[in-house]
Amino acid sequence: LYFSIRPVITRAGDGRHRAVEAFYQAVNNPLVGFLPIIVANRLQYFLRFSEKASHTVSFAVAKLAVVSMMPRYIIESVAFTLLVIVVLAKVMTASNAVIIAEQVLVYAVATYRLLPQLDEMLRSASSIRGNRRSIGVLEQYFRPELTRRPHADISLNFSGSLKFDNVSFHYFGTKPNVLKNITLHLPDHGSVALVGPSGAGKTTLVYLMLGLLEPTEGRISIGERPLTAECLDAWRARIGYVPQDLFLLDDTVSANIAFGKSPHNADQMRVKQAAAEAQIADYIETLPDKYATIIGERGLTLSGGQRQRIGIARALYMEPQLLVLDEATSAVDSITEQALVNAIERLSVDRSLVVVAHRLSTVRRCKTIVVVDSGCIIDIGEFDELNDRCPLFQEMVARQSGPTTNTVN
Repeated sequence: LYFSIRPVITRAGDGRHRAVEAFYQAVNNPLVGFLPIIVANRLQYFLRFSEKASHTVSFAVAKLAVVSMMPRYIIESVAFTLLVIVVLAKVMTASNAVIIAEQVLVYAVATYRLLPQLDEMLRSASSIRGNRRSIGVLEQYFRPELTRRPHADISLNFSGSLKFDNVSFHYFGTKPNVLKNITLHLPDHGSVALVGPSGAGKTTLVYLMLGLLEPTEGRISIGERPLTAECLDAWRARIGYVPQDLFLLDDTVSANIAFGKSPHNADQMRVKQAAAEAQIADYIETLPDKYATIIGERGLTLSGGQRQRIGIARALYMEPQLLVLDEATSAVDSITEQALVNAIERLSVDRSLVVVAHRLSTVRRCKTIVVVDSGCIIDIGEFDELNDRCPLFQEMVARQSGPTTNTVN
């Protein structure tokens, strides 16, 4: 019976999984984009969309529950029917009422004791089958190559350059490559900028550097060591990453810089050193409780530039050999941007620095600029060189303006 209904349970489970995904997306959109939705007077549209998704989820959950419970009720009905048949058969073939009563009682007790166990087995099997798709998603996060390995056992030496050798990449389920035949050498000291239009592949290139994605083709190596799953922990321990949308804890300044460290384990000297290097130490000293000041949820008490400097200080606390700034100046004003540009000049002295930016004024001080478009590296050079020979870079420069300064190593 269970095997005959198993495909129905599987389809119902897959339908619930898809409905829940659509529901979370429908609910998340108005939460994330609340302000533009209110300003555009489109709240009712998104509410109707969310309501429809909610009804779909409710129906899918109810359908899976009904289908999963069907074997139980069918078996109970069959057991009751068989018991009635046995009773009738005994009544028709036996003359002793006491014997009939005893036998019927034995059958009834046996059925009563067995049905709950059988019901539990069927419910467990139905639950596993109904959640098969979700279990498959979870299995992707528990693959052997993704389980945690102590990075202390891996002697990864980042004394050479980070190399991309003919690397291509496409996301699962899509055919065209997002990155195509990327060959790039990142020196162990100095600054490198990644520029290009939106959708060019810059962020994907950074994710490959961070080991968050694996190349579809080609090879990434650090020095002479290939970047494989076995050395990811050791590699990431040498990286500082500052994203555009910085995540800040509703906690103290110190806790946000020593990210993931308890107050007892955080090195306060390193916290202050990182803050000074990120040019946020002077501001912190003006706060009521200095490094023990609570900055509020997502750093609401800080300006955009202050949040970004906290993010840079967090990355520097790790004492990284590779520092990646991913659109770190996109949401700040020109004065704050200039301060961060000055910080970039200092940050590239004793480590590798990768800067992803739309604003060319941010990357003028970078020694090497990599122009990316449509998943390919179009050109590599210094600012003035690219401005002389690269049409795409010239077009980007023409759209923006800013003071030209000397490049630095």
